[in-house]
Amino acid sequence: MSVEDTRNQLSGIQRSDGSFDYCFSEPKRSPISTTAYVLRFLNASDEFAPLEGRKATNKAGQYLARQQRRSGACLDYDWAKPSGEGQGQNGNSG
Repeated sequence: MSVEDTRNQLSGIQRSDGSFDYCFSEPKRSPISTTAYVLRFLNASDEFAPLEGRKATNKAGQYLARQQRRSGACLDYDWAKPSGEGQGQNGNSG
């Protein structure tokens, strides 16, 4: 598979919120790290196989910016309990 094929496939599986997931259906919300890795690949591979437009990279960047907290941290998910069962995203009761 070429770099161009990979970039095109990734663009095709991007979720409407701009994120990328590694298993396509679960969890309901994509892990931040997966989107960050895909964005890193898309940016690094641009010199080898430029995408027409930057829609996928722009959407992924916007998704990551929305996940960032005021402290600069990006909180990923608490896998101990599904969301809404006594713990918030940061692992605190809520």
